[in-house]
Amino acid sequence: MLETLDERNRRLDALLASMAVEEGLAVLQGREPRQYSLEQIADFCGVGPATVMRIEERALKKLSKKVVR
Repeated sequence: MLETLDERNRRLDALLASMAVEEGLAVLQGREPRQYSLEQIADFCGVGPATVMRIEERALKKLSKKVVR
């Protein structure tokens, strides 16, 4: 059975929230946060690497606009 877009978004949100907590705790404990390859991120999100790159580029542009202000 295929999941709906809404189900997929909820699943990804839950997984990302869990990862953020785990990595935050790792940093507080003096450990380096894990690094993920482009392919790992794409596989995790169920998209292609090119999609991840486009999202990253847009996010960095938005961030740089906020920082430059």
